[in-house]
Amino acid sequence: MVIGKYRFCPFDFVKIYDGYTKEAPVIGTFCGNYNSSTVLYSTAEALHVEFVTGQGRVLFGKPVMDQEADFKFERKGFNITYEFSDQFVDLGFITVEASHILGTLCDQRIMSRKESNGSIFSPKYPKPFPEGIVCHYYLDGMMDHQNLEKVRVTFTDFSIPGNMPYCAIGYIGQLRDRLSDRGDVEEKFCGIIRPPTLLSNGPRMILALNTHGAMRGGHFVAHYKFITDYDIEGKPIVDGECKFLYESSKMKTGEFNSPRHPARYPNNTDCEYILVPLQGEVLIINFEVFILPDSQSGDPDCTRADYVAIYEAIGRRNNYTLTEKYCDKDVFPSPYATSNEVKVIFHSNEVESSVGFKATYSFVPTSELQDRCRANQISGQGTGDVITSPLYPRKYRALTVCEWTIRASRSFNKILVELPDLNMEGFSNQNCLGFECSKNKYCIAESLKCNKQPNCGTGDTSDESAECMYGPKSGGFQILHIAIGTSISSFFCIILLICGFYHRRKFRTERAPPDHDHVEVRYVSAPTGCNTTDRLLMEERADQNNARVTDSPRCQKVSMV
Repeated sequence: MVIGKYRFCPFDFVKIYDGYTKEAPVIGTFCGNYNSSTVLYSTAEALHVEFVTGQGRVLFGKPVMDQEADFKFERKGFNITYEFSDQFVDLGFITVEASHILGTLCDQRIMSRKESNGSIFSPKYPKPFPEGIVCHYYLDGMMDHQNLEKVRVTFTDFSIPGNMPYCAIGYIGQLRDRLSDRGDVEEKFCGIIRPPTLLSNGPRMILALNTHGAMRGGHFVAHYKFITDYDIEGKPIVDGECKFLYESSKMKTGEFNSPRHPARYPNNTDCEYILVPLQGEVLIINFEVFILPDSQSGDPDCTRADYVAIYEAIGRRNNYTLTEKYCDKDVFPSPYATSNEVKVIFHSNEVESSVGFKATYSFVPTSELQDRCRANQISGQGTGDVITSPLYPRKYRALTVCEWTIRASRSFNKILVELPDLNMEGFSNQNCLGFECSKNKYCIAESLKCNKQPNCGTGDTSDESAECMYGPKSGGFQILHIAIGTSISSFFCIILLICGFYHRRKFRTERAPPDHDHVEVRYVSAPTGCNTTDRLLMEERADQNNARVTDSPRCQKVSMV
């Protein structure tokens, strides 16, 4: 068993250390009920056992949980038997890349160091392994947001007594339960024929060597390798690389997806999917899910965004030409059909990731395709037209491929497509990632909302609702409005200044006083005397013949003329 050293034991417990003191590594903390199948082993010659209990009776003021626990458990204690022996398994067969699991007889764990590899051995290799033992090998690949690995095991030396498929006197097998060592064995291997290469379904593989009932020993050596798991169906072209091959000669239908879909794909990843039809066949690709992060504005060629690109091998083999490229969450690829070999490229950058895409493919004989569509080149004359599926309003036939290209009558005109009647196979199980029209239930891009265009179709104006705040757009019109407003304001300011200047001059002219009413007041700083108090000098022009000078108080002289 795998020993858990962090078992939660809030009351009484037994803690066992792999050494002489409490400073040694902890094998485990135990409480509750254990049966006789619980067996622990030390890695050396000593074990330290610690037994801790509570008060054992109810005390006033104790927490309620402690009181309930005191009555609930019988506290019979424990009974441990031990044995000293030099016949236990020598752990020297465990390599430096692995670690012994404390408390077990011979279990080991190997952690991936990102696509690392190595070898595992039977105990005492190359000598025969001991009889009556069970050893587990835990091989754990990486599993996080950026990494997901599988484990591949190849046996290079194998000899275990017994006969397939029973292997009654010893075997090595892969456990079905990847979380613990208690699962059933998927398949047992014994004899002298080397087992096939084993590949895990997830990041962990558990192998078990069981020699109970063996009359004589055996041995084995296996090479393991952690490989990147992209969780993509298809034939890998190169181990550890995201390159997959889909040939019509091997399978007529299938699917492919972005790495780890429907989980988020890792950053900085490039994948290739090569689909090869036979002569006289048409390859049809349908995207069922397509969710990529928003592309940056001003990047129509998807050079800085995550994207899916489709290339066709036109002419010579491996001479691919780009035909389609998609890189935005608001863009959903249309069905793709061709008789040429196709290479689909998926690229993710280091910025952001999403759930990616999922697509189905099928190789269909050309003779089975239904090609009863109207002309696929439509040139608009400014009045519009109607496009219908073949045999409309009757049911269209299976394996029908139609494409229409609509060209506006002028270069800068836009095209509005409405779907007044749509009844097709399948269903939509995803929420609208843009704006969902309230009446017609169209799912349009968020950027099409409030643009004064009937994007939701006839009779539905929900995209132009009252919450739209229409105003001048930034650009030339806004700059022109600002310039006109500034000019008008400046003109009125000049008029007000002229009027104010004229009115002031006229007012002064009308109120000019006579000469004898003029008074001049001057401030004079006193240089000496009278406590250096400053003086006010007032002069009043009057009749000069009656001039007189008087002394003012506080040592100020007022000259009145």
